[in-house]
Amino acid sequence: MSEEEFLKNRVETRETNKNEKNKEIWEWIVSIVIAVVLALLIRTFLFEFIRVEGPSMEPTLYTGYQVMINKVEYRLHPPERGDIIVCQYPGRTANYVKRIVAIENQVVEVRNEKVYIDGKPIEEKYIKEPVLENTGPFTVPVGSVFVMGDNRNDSMDSRDGTVGPISRTMILGKADGIIWPFQAFHWFPKIF
Repeated sequence: MSEEEFLKNRVETRETNKNEKNKEIWEWIVSIVIAVVLALLIRTFLFEFIRVEGPSMEPTLYTGYQVMINKVEYRLHPPERGDIIVCQYPGRTANYVKRIVAIENQVVEVRNEKVYIDGKPIEEKYIKEPVLENTGPFTVPVGSVFVMGDNRNDSMDSRDGTVGPISRTMILGKADGIIWPFQAFHWFPKIF
């Protein structure tokens, strides 16, 4: 092989290697962009993980727990009593984790350390302690839910005049279960 042929082969090999590297880099960029877009779509429309802050849902949820939020559930089915949800309060941008105690057209009242729905006391094995403050009666408007924390005596919820009933449009999703810490991992059972 002549020196000229040798140099020509060497240049061609370098160009081929360069083209292959460029192709590989481009494939990586496309793969990363697709992964990011898919992750954003999943987080926006299907589910998301939310970190619990504060004592209002104890003993069910503690600060630092991560819960999985199902964003599709309420597009297919209406909220139900007992569901744990993530919502926003009117005029606030923070996310709140609470339990639905009553749905639209139900009458809520708290008296004698018990919650009453439509005049009947409800069994609440999940609460931290009996509720001390009497509230209501209050009729939940159409398109809204009445929420309370499981730690009834340390929760800002629908009983507070600045919060009131939560419009379904303010519900970000249903909490399906605890995903972190791993030792607390479980799906939430249907309560009512």
